[in-house]
Amino acid sequence: MQCRQVITKKIIERSQLLEKGIKQCYPIITLVLYFDTRHKWDCNTSLKEVITIPPGLGDFINDYKIHVVNLAWLEAEKVKMFKSGFREVVEYLQAKRREEPFNGSKRKVTHILEILNLLRILSGSEKLKLNEVWLKQLNYGGSKMEMDLVMKKRFLDAEGRGMAKGRIEGYREGRSEGKKEVINDITAIFSKLFSMGRGADVEKATKDREYLKKLMEEYQK
Repeated sequence: MQCRQVITKKIIERSQLLEKGIKQCYPIITLVLYFDTRHKWDCNTSLKEVITIPPGLGDFINDYKIHVVNLAWLEAEKVKMFKSGFREVVEYLQAKRREEPFNGSKRKVTHILEILNLLRILSGSEKLKLNEVWLKQLNYGGSKMEMDLVMKKRFLDAEGRGMAKGRIEGYREGRSEGKKEVINDITAIFSKLFSMGRGADVEKATKDREYLKKLMEEYQK
């Protein structure tokens, strides 16, 4: 990564030099926003750490450093310095690291869709997957909204859909099991009728639903 950073820095510096009318060049600083919530950044952060330097040449080689920000471990004072909706993302990462639920804050944020998409990617939760129907229910028109209300609405809707889906699947499974029981009962009744020499009743029951119902009631008493 340090080698790529050197190339990127040189490209940006060159673009500044080639820009017409420029009076001064600005320094290039590389910041890495680290999103991991399990471990802090434990890789090298400077060019000299990843290259082999012959003895005595260290002072003649320029070093290039990257500055890593472990978002999930930032101090509370530094988190408060974020003024945009990205602060919600940082607070989510910190809550995830502490294994605490993230409900969103009372602060109003503008880029709701972008934040929800990023949280969905970071969490892997399909509960945050966006669709036009939900956006209409939310009455989102691009204006600022309180993040906690957005999260509450989103997760309640998702949980409601999950419960409804569970009820439907349970109902379908129950119907399937019920059908199996009815078929078994009919088979048992028909076998008994055949053994009694009442094949005519079996034939009639296959054509007359009411007569079949009558036979089932008779033999289930």
